Amino acid sequence: MFKRCLLLLSALVLLATGPVHAVSYVTFDEHFTTNFGDPEKPKLSYLRVNVSMKVADDTTATKVRKHEPFIRDLIIRQLVRQEVETVRTAEAKKQMLSDILTSVQAFLTEEEGEALVEDVLFTEFVVQE
Repeated sequence: MFKRCLLLLSALVLLATGPVHAVSYVTFDEHFTTNFGDPEKPKLSYLRVNVSMKVADDTTATKVRKHEPFIRDLIIRQLVRQEVETVRTAEAKKQMLSDILTSVQAFLTEEEGEALVEDVLFTEFVVQE
């Protein structure tokens, strides 16, 4: 009787919370380090970030990893466009992530027929001025 109640309770909890979705993350082995800001100024600024991308599952992660060199290039191109004055703000970081996501999704849609990446996250963010 106790086992049946426990099974019933487990089934109800599963129904109430919905199905469990497998999520995977694509994390690059190397961080991104680039100079950014106004090239006319005598002192360059540097940005070092680690980026992870949220995907639906391991199969999708494999598809995304296949394009890692091009995706790395897209991310670097987004980072070098940043301005020294704004890079430290939370809003600027949010915009950078949005721009990276849009670029990566557009590229993957062209190459794979679907966006594949659900979200982009900074797992490290260091600015040196």
